[in-house]
Amino acid sequence: MKHIKIVFGFLYLAAITMFAVGCNDFELKDAPGFAKDADSTAAAKLIIQKCTGCHANGKSENGFGFVDKPDLMVKNGYITPGDHTKSLIYKKISSTPPYGNRMPKGGPYMSDSELATIATWIDNLEDPNGKKYTVKISGSEGITLNPTGSVVVSYNKTTSITVSASSGTVDQTVGGTCAVGKWAGSVYTTGKVTGDCSVSFAFDNEAIVSGTSDLTGAVTLATAQATIEKGQTYTFQGVAARSGDTLIQTLDGISGTCPKGSWSGSDYTTGVITGSCTVIFATQNPCPTVISGALTFGGQISTIFGNAGCASCHSQDPSKAEFDNAGDENFDLNKVLNLKGVINSSRFLVKAFSPLESVVYLNISNDPNRRINSQMPKGGSLSIDDESKVCNWILKGAN
Repeated sequence: MKHIKIVFGFLYLAAITMFAVGCNDFELKDAPGFAKDADSTAAAKLIIQKCTGCHANGKSENGFGFVDKPDLMVKNGYITPGDHTKSLIYKKISSTPPYGNRMPKGGPYMSDSELATIATWIDNLEDPNGKKYTVKISGSEGITLNPTGSVVVSYNKTTSITVSASSGTVDQTVGGTCAVGKWAGSVYTTGKVTGDCSVSFAFDNEAIVSGTSDLTGAVTLATAQATIEKGQTYTFQGVAARSGDTLIQTLDGISGTCPKGSWSGSDYTTGVITGSCTVIFATQNPCPTVISGALTFGGQISTIFGNAGCASCHSQDPSKAEFDNAGDENFDLNKVLNLKGVINSSRFLVKAFSPLESVVYLNISNDPNRRINSQMPKGGSLSIDDESKVCNWILKGAN
């Protein structure tokens, strides 16, 4: 008996040792759905150890049935590749989950460093079916760029350009419409790309002034970009809104980084330019396209929601209510119009005349900068035409 106890004790200690070694020497073979880079391996280790007990192999709690399969988490809308702040899986493990309990249920919760590991992994994820955008690259004569012309970048990723000058010094303030990035020696890396944009490089006595619209295609300009000497103003001539829309020709309709100036007819003149900057022109219609004519909920709009399968998650069944008002929503107009939801309590579900304050519109938008959570419908998207109909319907009063 004594020998048996000793042998059993030895085996027990051996098992504990093997388990500890197994955790420290985690291999991706235990999580075949993850990529083999360092970020994915670190995230997989945390997810396998802390989440798969309740959320794996289809064993689902609140829809999280495949945390060990990132492709399914992306497909089902729980991960937004490239943006952890919009990924529900990250929100649920954070200290302020949007609903319900923080995960893992009952703790111990992930530390700040572990949360950062998951965030980094999501931010570096590429969606193979995700959107890609064009970054146009240009510079003054005498500046050499590599690459030049344009490059294609996945959503929420960056791109790097090597910049050199034949003489003089390159201005460290970069022009164009891409998010501001950073320099590392002669290499400039853009901010995260969320739409078609541009970067332009000039000498330190020059400034690049770029003009764009608050929505792609909403505004046309005779000349969208110019290189001028610092200390001058620049005039965008022939600024016009798309057909059916109206340009906001006040300074309230101007944003961007250039000093504000003044309007004269269809021409807009900036303030004195001290460095490369951008002027953003706004129009009255914030929708992707302008749709004229009547739009009613009982006609086109409820049909759009029905065809998109919205009722499968948003119905009168309280267990399916995800941004409901009092646990009872089924896209009945009276139950969404000018009411605030439970989860998004600071916003309206549908606010008449204000699509950019309406959760129902923001979360179906194909513009990633507008969405508050993952894009709806879950695992898919509306066509631009249907998105525009919903947007224009709200803009016209949500009747």
